[in-house]
Amino acid sequence: MKNLIKDHFKMFDNNIYKLYLDFINTLDNSLAKETTLINLNKKKFDYDDLALLIYLKFLINGAKSYDSYISISIDEAQDLGYTHFLALKKIFRRAYFTIVGDLSQSIYAYRGIRHWDDINNLFE
Repeated sequence: MKNLIKDHFKMFDNNIYKLYLDFINTLDNSLAKETTLINLNKKKFDYDDLALLIYLKFLINGAKSYDSYISISIDEAQDLGYTHFLALKKIFRRAYFTIVGDLSQSIYAYRGIRHWDDINNLFE
């Protein structure tokens, strides 16, 4: 999996990376910002960075090849953040989603969704 993700991100050109770096620099000073900048300067991406990077890549380069997907299933959805769902919804714009999870079983308190209402409006 590590090599698969690494190969995928080789496709990012410097414009997407720079755009993301510029975005992170607009955030208020925080430990999360500082840690993210340190990682990005080492060309390391955190789990939480992936959704936004993929979304930026989609916005700039498009992803017509994903139009053929008609069904997406997400298990353990409580561990994904809003930006993950947003990116998936935008990229797989013609697909129907099955989303399941248990909010009381979230692995990380600081990551993921806290209420299903957080994504209900996104998927209507």
